[in-house]
This record gives sequence, structure tokens and C-alpha cells, in this order.
Amino acid sequence: MSSKQHPFYRSRAFTLLDLIIAVVIVAVLTVIAIPAFSRDITNSRIAVARETAYAVARDAQSMADSSLSGDGSIPDPNGFVIAAASEAGVKVTGASSGWTVTGISGGQVCLVIPGSVDAQSTVTDGPCAVVATGLKSPSYVPSILANVSVGAMPVSISSDGTHVWVANNLDGTVTEISASTASVVNTIPVGLSPAGISSDGTHVWVANGGANSITEIDASTGAVVKTIPVGTMPTSIVSDGTHVWVANLNSNSVTEIDASTGAVVNTIPVGTAPYNVASDGTHVWVSNAISNSVTEIDAATGAVVNTIPVGAEPFGISSDGTHVWVADMSSNSVTEISASTGAIVNTIPLGTTPYDIVSDGTHVWVTSSSAPVLLEMAASTGATVATITISNGPGTVTFDALHIWTANANKTVTELG
Repeated sequence: MSSKQHPFYRSRAFTLLDLIIAVVIVAVLTVIAIPAFSRDITNSRIAVARETAYAVARDAQSMADSSLSGDGSIPDPNGFVIAAASEAGVKVTGASSGWTVTGISGGQVCLVIPGSVDAQSTVTDGPCAVVATGLKSPSYVPSILANVSVGAMPVSISSDGTHVWVANNLDGTVTEISASTASVVNTIPVGLSPAGISSDGTHVWVANGGANSITEIDASTGAVVKTIPVGTMPTSIVSDGTHVWVANLNSNSVTEIDASTGAVVNTIPVGTAPYNVASDGTHVWVSNAISNSVTEIDAATGAVVNTIPVGAEPFGISSDGTHVWVADMSSNSVTEISASTGAIVNTIPLGTTPYDIVSDGTHVWVTSSSAPVLLEMAASTGATVATITISNGPGTVTFDALHIWTANANKTVTELG
């Protein structure tokens, strides 16, 4: 870690007293430093389609020459696994811009590329469709590719596959990075102390912790569209493309916003100090840092379905559609919850204090508040696969089709792949 240590990435867990002190600083100086745990968790199936797009496009020629027919799979040297399904009507999930399916080699293997098919469309092309059995193989370990300079105290990060968006808490800005070149494209002023950020590919949503508001940004132009009042001290935000969900730390509530209009739809009471929010499109999951619990919300109705006790000080939370992963900071553990039943599947002890967490369905990526590392866990077993040192001090983490991105203590973003 850098010699000047980020105040929230220290050797002990972030405590409630720290939070109270931060609130006082807001009142006096109107500048706060809120660690946020927002990430791009629109739906893991979106990432699966993106990963498929990359892997199939890259290996299209070798696949075209393959003798694969019917159901089967083709692993490639980089650990991707592509499956060819012989049945038509397989559902292929893409980003908001969609995906196109084109037959190769007699229609037995398909190429998935950015195109015009809407997300959640049923795609058919004769007898052929492509699905991915997962993102990169469980044994895949990424390497650091680049470090990008951003604003002061980048506390939240989100990638939509085209751009990476970073909330700079002390600057009151958002940094836009090209995902393909890892270069800064734009710096956008937003509200006071942006603490959480999420992109659904069409809009970027920013939770302004010091302004009690949300800034909506056009993802294609970087222009600010509107500012939306919400609860007190919004620290985390996620968009599933239909609704935007905001965790209001001091209001003990979640605000639901219509993603198409920006109108507030609902305000939902949850546990004490909701610090982070995640959505898998079916349910919304909220980590309540003081209640030591997770609130499960029905995304279709906004009704609270369940309250699940977890470890001490749950901060980071992520759902891959199958499991929900919770970083229990003061318990030095990760809680794994079944997304379908809400039952606790596993409590996984870690040798470091977990801070932020995100799952792509195959891997679970965890940052630490006490060490400059990114932990890689296998989603199928919960076992730690690798510990990757990132000397810049990773705080929050996100992923897209090709890369993992961390927002770091020393005003940088690290790209891994």
C-alpha cells in the first residue's frame, strides 16, 4: 500500500464511531469522505453474454473449423468455456444495446457480437444458439494491466463494458474511463460527496452522500440529465435497467427510482444503517451495517421479503442471481446466501477484513480494509483461489466482460485481466 494510507483502508474495521464523525464533518465543512460499496451488479447473466461475445468473437475462426455438433463445449487457452446448444430458443441476455447471434459452420456454433437484440430477448438462428457456462474458469487468475489516475478519494466504481465510471468523493466529480483503452475520457461535476455509482449502459446514476440526491448522467454523452432528491446520506446505488435502488444510510431506507423517467417510485424501510445495495433483477439485497442483517426486497413489488441475520458489520454485498455474497467486515468473513430461498449456505472465514465484494457467477472478488489485496474466491466452493497484491490500495471493485477494475486509495483505478 502507498505510504499515505487511505483513512478507511486501515488495519481495523470501519466503525460506527467513524461514521458519526464523518457526518459531523459534513455539517461543519460540507465535505465528507464516505466509503461506498456500490458496484455494477445489473445481472450476472449480462456479464455472461459479454464474456461470450468476447471469447466467441476472438476464436470465431477456430470454432468455425471445429467439428463440434449438437450440445458440447469448447474450452480455449485463456480459460473461457463456450457451449453450443443444438436447441433453438435459448435465451441470450445482453447489455442494453443487445446482442446479435450469427451462425457459423453450418449453424452449429454461433458468434455473439454487439448488435440490436434487446436484453432478455429470446434469440434463435436455425438450430443454433450460444450460451456461456460461466465467466472465466474458476482457476483463472488475472494480472494487473494498467493504473489510471482519477480524482480525490475514488470510493465507488462501475463498468458497463464500454466505460468505467468512478465516483470521486472529495472532488465532487465522476471520472469516465474508456474500458477498451483504460484512458480518461471525461470528468463530470456532480453533487456533494458522491459515494456510490452504477451504470446500466444507458444512464449512470450517482449517489451524492453529502447532498441527499442522485445525479443522472447520459452514458453516451456524459451530460448531466437531472438531479433527484432522495433520503438522508445515500451511500450506495444500483440500477437493474428498470429500476434504480438507493441505500439511504441515515434514513434507514431504500429509495426506488424509475430508470426510464427518473421519478421516485417508492421508499422502503429496511434495517439500521443500510450501507450497500445490490440487485439481480429479481430481488434487491441490502446490507444493514448496524443491524448485522441483510434485507431482501422483491424487485417487482418493492415489498420486503426477508431479513437475514449475517456477520458483524456487513458492508459489501453482491448477487450473481444464484447466491448473494456479503462482506462481514468485523467478523472477518463472507456470508453466502441462496438467492432463491434466502437461506444461509455458508460462512467463509477470511484471513483479512473483507471490505467490498462482487460476484460474476464463477468468481467472487473481495477487497480488504486491512491489506492492499484483491482476493479471488471460487463461487462454487467459496475457496480462495488467489490473493492479488495491488499496492495502490484497492477499496471497491467491479467487473465487465474482459476485466476487473478496482478503485484505489491513492487516486487511481487498477485494471486487471
